[in-house]
Amino acid sequence: MTDLDLLRCFMAVYRTGSVTKAAEVLSLSQPAVSGRVKALELLLRKKIFVRTSRGVEPTADAHTLARAITPHMDGLESVFSAMTANGADLSGRVKLAAPVEVVEAFVVPNLERLLATGIELNVRFGNANQRIALVMSGEVDLAILTTDAGHESVTSQQMFTEKFLLVGAPKWVSEIKDITAAQWTDGCGPPVLSYAQSLPILRRYWREVFGRILDVRPALVLPDLRALTSAAIAGAGVTVLPDYLCEPHITAGRLAVLHEPSTLPVNQIRLVWRKGRQHPRNRVVRELLLSGAGVSEQSKID
Repeated sequence: MTDLDLLRCFMAVYRTGSVTKAAEVLSLSQPAVSGRVKALELLLRKKIFVRTSRGVEPTADAHTLARAITPHMDGLESVFSAMTANGADLSGRVKLAAPVEVVEAFVVPNLERLLATGIELNVRFGNANQRIALVMSGEVDLAILTTDAGHESVTSQQMFTEKFLLVGAPKWVSEIKDITAAQWTDGCGPPVLSYAQSLPILRRYWREVFGRILDVRPALVLPDLRALTSAAIAGAGVTVLPDYLCEPHITAGRLAVLHEPSTLPVNQIRLVWRKGRQHPRNRVVRELLLSGAGVSEQSKID
């Protein structure tokens, strides 16, 4: 066991906040990880972690050490991963956290290629905060986010940009042509279909496009954008949807764009993973997801 092994183990515990989770990331036993942390503390003659009810907390010396070694360790891990990727046994599991509609649009079409490599894919859903927590803790290898994870321990690459469109069945085009954004209130305008009771996507559209607050009660709440799309197609009302979900239906005439502003609200959809050494199978999954979204992992990584 080398000093680099000790430092690599330290970084895993530091980033996950848990000896157990670090052991899973490193494919080591929990006693082995604990032993390496103790060996490093003896070598440094400093306490680097203290146990808490939630796991372990880094000391001030741990933060100092992490700042000093992170760029070098991550560089070494990247070089090692690249050199061992060719000819590696890819069999095993990769864990992904992502929105269900993004999985359907960008992951499912690539499953045949992915599973043919021997890789097993385990997908978890959840809201943005839950997905960030899963990748930060090491419980998943990759996450697809609509917001920046905002932490130095992870890196990310843009997959695609989603634009938001105000849409409804074609029958609503004539219904709303004389209704302005300011007049759109309860009792004036078609029924509003929303992802949540608080109208998060609709209110963002109204704020950024019309400069106003949308103050209506949704006629239908469906916490699944795919189901919301189907409800709009069925003529239940109008809503705001990401372009990749509704454009095929717009082309087919099942949905109509009800407003065409000069600038649309957008989200940057990003693929996020922890820094440091990862199994080559993780990189294969990243490349498949990125290529499925029309980008390459060789492009700029933030």
